[in-house]
Amino acid sequence: MFLTVLLMSVFCSTVLASNDEGISREAKKAFHKQFPDAEFVTWSKVKNQEMYMVKFVQDKETQIAYFLEEGDLAVVVRNASTDDMPLSVEKAVKKRYGSSQIRSIEEMTIDDESSYLFTIDKENTRRYVRIFNDGEVSEIKKEALTANKNHQ
Repeated sequence: MFLTVLLMSVFCSTVLASNDEGISREAKKAFHKQFPDAEFVTWSKVKNQEMYMVKFVQDKETQIAYFLEEGDLAVVVRNASTDDMPLSVEKAVKKRYGSSQIRSIEEMTIDDESSYLFTIDKENTRRYVRIFNDGEVSEIKKEALTANKNHQ
């Protein structure tokens, strides 16, 4: 259940604070230990969760990390492209979604295990999909496309 909530937070984060006020000392300390060269750091509290989202730049790449209040790193997310993913993931996307429009790809790392989060438009439906390195596909959420969402 925690992982489902975490994935929905990654796709649909609603944040309350937009600075580091109210962020636990443990989370800040863990962040600085994990990402010592991070720049342009912005903290936010994830709504209805005991976790924080921190957006930052490291090695010229924007990343987002989610930390639990106790300071445990839950997940790191960064933008990805088809060039970044394993062949098994690329094959799984082509097999299952064919020529559907890929809106975004993000690499998600939990406990040093990477998987890929896709936002895919197919047949008037937007799908939020997680694909693991072995090619396993898990649909997280589907929603009907409206005229507004088609152009986002």
